[in-house]
Amino acid sequence: MSDRVALVWDDAFEAYDFGPQHPLKPIRVVLTVALVRACGLDALPNVSAVIPRSATRAELETIHDPAYIDAVERISGEVGDPYGNYGWGIGTGDDPAFAGMHDASARVAGASITAADAVWSNTVEHAFNPAGGLHHAMADHASGFCIYNDPAIAIRWLLDHGAAAPRVRR
Repeated sequence: MSDRVALVWDDAFEAYDFGPQHPLKPIRVVLTVALVRACGLDALPNVSAVIPRSATRAELETIHDPAYIDAVERISGEVGDPYGNYGWGIGTGDDPAFAGMHDASARVAGASITAADAVWSNTVEHAFNPAGGLHHAMADHASGFCIYNDPAIAIRWLLDHGAAAPRVRR
């Protein structure tokens, strides 16, 4: 068992919500954390709760094109039809638009950076971001239920902060 573990969690993760008909529902992360709590895992002396931050614009730009980020921000504030023709891979069956999409996605990316930072700084041995893993997003478009690619952003953060092979590969 690990000596130090971080559970990276914020109730704001529920905002990453493509709508009631979409198969990727926010309840998945809510129930995951509820199970962790019901089993008492979060109350173990070696487990700490960590509230994540949002990824900054500069951190998002390490992986995503600025024009794409601009589009996500703009679409987030003007959603009418979730399946409208927004471009950028947004408005599709996989990635319908939703209000607050940029903020919710930047929060998930920031949580993965928070987890990476906690491990990299040796604050913990392991960190768990139950909302993370949105790895299908491309540099210039949404794909596969993913708006921003939080694992790639966290890996870039690690590389920028001195991690190198064999622990992290480009």
